[in-house]
Formats: sequence, C-alpha cells, structure tokens
Amino acid sequence: MERAHADGFFIAPLAHTATNTAGAYRIRIALYSGETLEIDDPYRFPTLLTPFELHLHGEGTNYESYRTLGAHETTCMGAGGGNTVGVRFAVWAPNASVVSIVGDFNGWDRTRNPMRLRDGGIWEIFVPALRAGAHYKYSVLDRFGHTQDKCDPYGFFAEFRPRPHRWCGLSTPTRGRTGRGWISAPRKIGLREPISVYEVHLESWLRPAARKIQRRERAR
Repeated sequence: MERAHADGFFIAPLAHTATNTAGAYRIRIALYSGETLEIDDPYRFPTLLTPFELHLHGEGTNYESYRTLGAHETTCMGAGGGNTVGVRFAVWAPNASVVSIVGDFNGWDRTRNPMRLRDGGIWEIFVPALRAGAHYKYSVLDRFGHTQDKCDPYGFFAEFRPRPHRWCGLSTPTRGRTGRGWISAPRKIGLREPISVYEVHLESWLRPAARKIQRRERAR
C-alpha cells in the first residue's frame, strides 16, 4: 500500500468485483520493530445493530439494552463472504464528535479503531478475531476537543482500579449472585464485593399506612 499521510494513513486501489466490493482481503503490517502482523480490516465488515434496535433505543423502550450495547462476541460476514468471529462494541454517546475503541489489542491507540456513528447517537464497530478477556475502554472526543477514556457502562466484568474493563461474554458469566442469592447474602456484602444499583425510589417502599400519613401531610 502507498503511504498517503505522514501520520500512517495508507491507500491501495483494488479491482471491483461483480458485487462492486473489494472482496475478502487481509492487511499485512510491517512494524518498526521488524515484527509482521496480518489482520482483518474491521471496516470491511458491516454494521450489525438493526434499525429496529436503534428505533427501540431512541424511543426508550429497549428493555434489554444490555443485549444491544456493550461488548458481545458474534460472527460476522464481511465484504466478499467468509464468516469471522469477533466482538461487536456499541455505546451511546450522542454528544461526542468521535468515539474509538481502545485496548491492549490495538496498543490503546485511539486512531486505530474509530467507531461508526449510527442513529440516535449510538457508536458501533466490529473488531475481528477478538476474544473474551481483552481489556478495553471507549476513547471519547467531545465537541470541545477534549478526549477521555471511558469504561463501558454495559461492561460484563471489571477489574479493581486502575485496571480497565475486561470483556466477558454473556455465555461465560463471572462469579456473583443473582435472584434470591442476593437476598440470602449477608447485609454487609456491599463492603466486600462490588454492587450495581439501578434505581432507588424511596416512596415506592412505603407501607400502605405510611402512604396514608404522607397523603394527609401533603393535603395540609
């Protein structure tokens, strides 16, 4: 490929196929260290979130958003055919100018894997050949020119600070308690293990008698 920019942007023309795509291809990279890498181009793969999923997110009725957002292992067919296993990342950042996925798989370089902007402020990318256990964050460039690395709100596993999120698929849950397991756990579990509180609405916990008293107070 021909180096078109000093910052490392390379270009190569490819002949069109019958479907007007470049077909299946890989990129071989020679590093300054002398090491050679051969990778799939993330941008020869299509976006995976459906318009219906984006619509549900936009109207606030996607009640299983953890299946849409976050990191999910999946199989994707790229341009030219051929199924490839990798991870689909998606995050909601409506006010961002650019969002990139960074991790130990790309040297934490925000210029390597910028994500695609979808409807409703969702950013998405499919990273081929990535498997469970990879560390990652979202690098967010806001419209004022500030860049911050953010943890995934839908991350399935996180290490103790200052380590970043580690991706873990739904099919391989980490240790923890669900359902009645939390109820039977010691009350001091929050001092020993991480917890996630979605919502606390104190008034909804009032007993009927207390609600009557509260209504009387309001009437006064």
